[in-house]
Amino acid sequence: MAQETLTGTKKQILSNFTQFLDKYHQQESSVITKEEELEKEKNKQLLEKAGEYTVNNIVNSMASLQLDFGQIIQDLSQNLTTESTKLDELKKAITVKQEQLQKLRQVRLVADAFYILRQEYEEKSRRLQEESNQQKESLEKEQEKTRNIWEKESEEFTTRIEEEAELINKQREQEAANYQYEIQKLRKMEQDEYEEKKRQQERELQLLNSAKEKAWKERESILAQNAEQFEANKQKIDELEAKIKEEYNKAK
Repeated sequence: MAQETLTGTKKQILSNFTQFLDKYHQQESSVITKEEELEKEKNKQLLEKAGEYTVNNIVNSMASLQLDFGQIIQDLSQNLTTESTKLDELKKAITVKQEQLQKLRQVRLVADAFYILRQEYEEKSRRLQEESNQQKESLEKEQEKTRNIWEKESEEFTTRIEEEAELINKQREQEAANYQYEIQKLRKMEQDEYEEKKRQQERELQLLNSAKEKAWKERESILAQNAEQFEANKQKIDELEAKIKEEYNKAK
């Protein structure tokens, strides 16, 4: 309830302040005439003069009137006129004071409005600062979260690269080992095949030599057995060649 009353008071003060500003701007924009300047000067002098009118002065004046009644009777018209003028001056002074009071009220209104506006400005500034701090804190948390995610992903990526590199190295080592194994296996197979062929050739050569040796032995045996017949046939051939040569010479 108190908050609602305070809010209503603020609204009323700000509304009055707005109206005052409008009037002030209107008065400020209007041209002050010489008559208004003179009026202001008269009001100033009137206030100074009225300031001299005190209750004691007025009472003393009335007492003097009573003591000098005879003279007062003579000067009644003039004194009444003077007092009437004083009364008019007092009324005018009251009016001027009321105007000054109104101006003081306006000053108070401006001060209250300024105080309210300043409070609102400070409240808005405080809220903006709080929002700025919250946004800054949120941004820092988001940046920290993003940085942690990035670092984690970077570590995972580095680990994955290292694991893949290690796996590739192992595969290369295994492939190299397999290659060496296959090379050695192939060389052993070729060596075994070569040794087998060599043994086969040696066996075949041995068999061939055995066959040749056997054939030579058989031929030598045959030649030995037919040596006499061979010599007889050789003699016959030689004789036949000689006879043919002789017949050929005769034919010439």
